[in-house]
Amino acid sequence: YELTVPTGGGKTISSLAFALHDAIARKVHRQRIIYVIPYTSIIEQTASIFQKIIGEDQVLEHHHNVDWDDLGEYGEIKRLASENWNMPLIVTTNVQFFESLFSNRPSKCRKLHNIANSVIVFDEAQMIPLNYLMPCMRIVQELATYYNCTVVFCTATQPTLGQFFPENLKPQPIISNYKENYRCFKRVNILYKQEPVSKESLVRELSEKNQTLCIVNRKNTASDLFDLLPEEGRFYLTTNLYPAHRKRVLGKIQSCLKAGKICRVVATSLVEAGVDFDFPYVYREMAGLDNIIQAAGRCNRENKRKLSDSITEVFTLDGNEKFPQYVRQRMQITQQIIKKYQDDFDNPEAIQAYFRDLHHVASTDAYGIGKILENEKIPFATIAKKVHLIQNDTISVIVPFTDDVDKNNELQELIEQLKLGYITQAGRRKLSLYTVAVYPNIYHDLLDAGKVQSIDSQLGVLSDCSVYDSQKGLLKNYTEGNGIFF
Repeated sequence: YELTVPTGGGKTISSLAFALHDAIARKVHRQRIIYVIPYTSIIEQTASIFQKIIGEDQVLEHHHNVDWDDLGEYGEIKRLASENWNMPLIVTTNVQFFESLFSNRPSKCRKLHNIANSVIVFDEAQMIPLNYLMPCMRIVQELATYYNCTVVFCTATQPTLGQFFPENLKPQPIISNYKENYRCFKRVNILYKQEPVSKESLVRELSEKNQTLCIVNRKNTASDLFDLLPEEGRFYLTTNLYPAHRKRVLGKIQSCLKAGKICRVVATSLVEAGVDFDFPYVYREMAGLDNIIQAAGRCNRENKRKLSDSITEVFTLDGNEKFPQYVRQRMQITQQIIKKYQDDFDNPEAIQAYFRDLHHVASTDAYGIGKILENEKIPFATIAKKVHLIQNDTISVIVPFTDDVDKNNELQELIEQLKLGYITQAGRRKLSLYTVAVYPNIYHDLLDAGKVQSIDSQLGVLSDCSVYDSQKGLLKNYTEGNGIFF
């Protein structure tokens, strides 16, 4: 099925209602509901909503940033359930779900039998990695055909996934009049600035407004804009901040928005899909059409303002043209769609046209996994080596500095255990909440400057607290404080 709901239209609770109804309506009842979500920030938010509806003891939140010790009386139960997904409702990541299905490791395969007889909801379905889209849809087809699964692709920007399925399995719309819903739920005007703007002029616009969100494509761009903003009420959100730090910043932003205080946020795309922000103004650097529409969903999300007072502006920056090919492809297709549809480029027809063009020019099976799956005997070890939804060409740096004395002591103790080689899996999971991923050249610069102590080839510990800024996270230039880019 497809559940296509405009941003702010209540798709999270609507999809849960559909999943619960489907689970009990089938002749062979579904045993559990599995929510598959791209970002951990959305998972935490979604799991919290579901826990309030059906009970904290019924929902398992499973991703690498979960700290089971923080879950109170249910922590140990959920830790054990995470190994085999033995709970009624699972909320997990694209990485956990698909890499488990392609894996040959017992630890990941232990949960596979509990995926059968499930309702599987892919929230923000457009975020399934394009390079793996065809083999991922091949797996979905198998689950629906042979393992008694119901599958729902849920998003405001529905990709054209029907092409990957045979006629009898093409996704059917749950809402037949979703095009009318787009007009009904229209809460924001999206405007396109045709002329490039400078960083200085963009910051002047941002500074004139008390509450605004600006999403850009690069971390160094975000860092430059943040530095130019007035200090009062400014926030920076990228993966330069370790996960626990990002979570604290998200909470501060929510508080400022609710209190009506000055709140100017500069961020990368990690906040544009599913995060419950409600700004009167949003600025989005030119990107894919789905990115733009998702970013616009952070504007007037709660529909408390007039349409005329809710603006999302799409812009390009002077001299900001050297992007990777996959980013340029999306930009070029988006510009073509804007040219064709003019002021109505966020309608469902335009979205479908965008994804048709994108799937035509981009590789949806970049690593040839689809061809391997045609073998009579499937070589799972070979496939497992090829499937990495997040390309892991980075090195992890643990940041053992917090304002919480108890947490700080705990981090130091865990790092000692790590160095001595007897740390538990639970300990590693706690440390991951204080970890930033960097490219090897940045890591070696930190190492050469004596700012990092190496644990092994893929892991180090930050030894100089001045390299980690309380607002911008891990810094590249240790004297001038420029933002890191990786």
